[in-house]
Amino acid sequence: MTVDRGIPSPRHDPAHDPAAYPVAAWSAQTSMEERRELLEQLQVVDVHLQTAASLDSRADACGNAVLARLLHDRARQHRHSAARLRAALADRGPASCRPLRRR
Repeated sequence: MTVDRGIPSPRHDPAHDPAAYPVAAWSAQTSMEERRELLEQLQVVDVHLQTAASLDSRADACGNAVLARLLHDRARQHRHSAARLRAALADRGPASCRPLRRR
């Protein structure tokens, strides 16, 4: 894990590609309740990604190789869970979310 200006950056992992973060693609037919539900689900994705970054950071600072490997594995599981949730949201269609396109 690299640190730039005191902010840890996550390990490179295809499941943790910032370009693939979902963003809301609201339609006129999307109700407030659906938007709240989407926001809650995106917050769960964010918690998984933050937890993964924290676990990787702890593993990198750990002197015990077995514990470090366990922490990295748990971080990978959290990134996988986030990717699964993002895919499920994307499968719900255009009223849900789509990948962010960087310009």
